Amino acid sequence: MNSILALNDVRSLAPAAFTAAPAADLTQRYAHVTTADVLLRLQADGWGITAARQGRSHSEHAVHEVRLGHPDFAANGEYRVELVLENSSDGSGALRFLAGIARFICLNGLLVGDRVADVVAIHRGKVREQALELAGAIRGRFADVAGVVERWKEIRLDEERSRSFAAEALKLRWPGREPKADLGDVLQVRRNEDSGESLWHVYNRTQEAVTRGGFKVRFAEAGASGRISGARRLGSIRRDVGLNRLLWNLAETYAN
Repeated sequence: MNSILALNDVRSLAPAAFTAAPAADLTQRYAHVTTADVLLRLQADGWGITAARQGRSHSEHAVHEVRLGHPDFAANGEYRVELVLENSSDGSGALRFLAGIARFICLNGLLVGDRVADVVAIHRGKVREQALELAGAIRGRFADVAGVVERWKEIRLDEERSRSFAAEALKLRWPGREPKADLGDVLQVRRNEDSGESLWHVYNRTQEAVTRGGFKVRFAEAGASGRISGARRLGSIRRDVGLNRLLWNLAETYAN
């Protein structure tokens, strides 16, 4: 199980969470919300911080993400559904609360798609005061998320559908392009716990590959060089979050 982090741990992992004022070029209509203030309210309500990260930018206003667990929804030994808080103070996006899944066998943070749980709080009004209400709205969907996971475990994908899933996932990683890769590399079993042909196993293997890279890819659209290169890990938090949610939604289409 993930250990619980203190606020000082968050300060070292995602210093932008403690920024007290927004970027200077923003108008007075922008109501800044310091992430650390929201975390204090969540901690008082029993939430425990399990992870934090900041984008590659070292700016004090950079996008950052904090994940939290709650004792009312305990881990089941394989995974835990968590609250994911995303914020910035540069005006590039709203404070967001999402549901995520922490699997204890890997470091990948799976994010639940917008069809299940997602709350957005724009930087206006009493966002800080609404933090517990917004977090509670997401927590109320945790059981639904766990139910989806258990359902996916019962759905078997044959080789053709597994490869189709991997091919569609590549297009989500590189929208508007024609990525070509050895789908066997994308579907590679990297640990014993990911071995299996259920939708849950195929989704997890594909998610790790397309978000972390480590396989060869080339692009076949008009004007592309066709040169083979190594797929790299996504460095942008917003791109990572967006892709993860799209992958979850894609998996939902294979469950029907």
